[in-house]
Amino acid sequence: MIITCTGYGSTGSSAISDLFKEFDTVSSYGDFEFRFLQDPYGLFDLEHALLHKNNRLNVDYYIKRFIAYSQNLSASYVYNYEKKFNGKFLVHTENFVDKLLDVQWKGFWHQDVLNSSAPKKMVYYAERIFQKYIMRYEYSSSKLFKNTMYYSNPDSEFFYSCCREYTESLFNDFCESNTGTILVDQLVPPDHISNYSKYFNDLKVIVVDRDPRDLFYLEKYKYKHSWVPYENVEEFVLWYKLIRKDQHKEVSQDNAFLINFEDLIFNYEATVLKLVNFLNLDLRSWKFKKKYFNPDLSKKNTRAWLNDANCKDEISYIEAELQEFLYFK
Repeated sequence: MIITCTGYGSTGSSAISDLFKEFDTVSSYGDFEFRFLQDPYGLFDLEHALLHKNNRLNVDYYIKRFIAYSQNLSASYVYNYEKKFNGKFLVHTENFVDKLLDVQWKGFWHQDVLNSSAPKKMVYYAERIFQKYIMRYEYSSSKLFKNTMYYSNPDSEFFYSCCREYTESLFNDFCESNTGTILVDQLVPPDHISNYSKYFNDLKVIVVDRDPRDLFYLEKYKYKHSWVPYENVEEFVLWYKLIRKDQHKEVSQDNAFLINFEDLIFNYEATVLKLVNFLNLDLRSWKFKKKYFNPDLSKKNTRAWLNDANCKDEISYIEAELQEFLYFK
């Protein structure tokens, strides 16, 4: 079984990673974010291209982008997936792509030219100018600019079967123990959970959210992450609502579970028990209680807005607009 914790950015999903380090039947790999399924040009985009908008040229584009994205992850010094997948990330990815491919050949189309380096563009356009204006060819094609083109048109059953085989191979190499249960961070987003679940034989998703007042206050006065619109409280409220508009539908999946970060702190024992039941774990395997996640230490990151008069109006606005998301009533 693969467990993943996910959230909406700074909502506390890493607490789940820390918590399950304390279980000797779970291999928790910390807060390294495994985003190769959900990021642009990841597996989700590849699925969309092959199954939902299959086109003789667009398919080539997205297969190439998926390959390039995977190669970047393999070579990255910051997010090096080879270290995480026992040196076999690119091998398994290439095998996955090979199984999906129906046809490949030497050729190119205009998107290949647009995506190429400046020197290759210069070679291409110089050749075409020579062919058109010097040689006066009515029809011409580049003899120097060559690439590999791909086409695939799988049915959904075959595609998802390949995906499951791909992820199974990756995580078999990923797991360093024989626990049979792996926890990884941010493997899927809190959106489209049912779709991402088709990539796995057995996936459980824990979605972590938190009181919007804490999120706003911590972002504006402490973290200042640029991907959160904390400068304007009205924009923050709208953003907060929009990225959660399908939350109830998403967490209604049988393999999804929504918790509040605050419940891990103020309702600690009962919340852990709910998670254990959801994951069908043995509570007796909780051998290192509070070694990695201590709710008493995490309290300092809650209700931070209470003692700051500077944000009173902003907090009042959030309370009025986001009542359904407030943990502390």
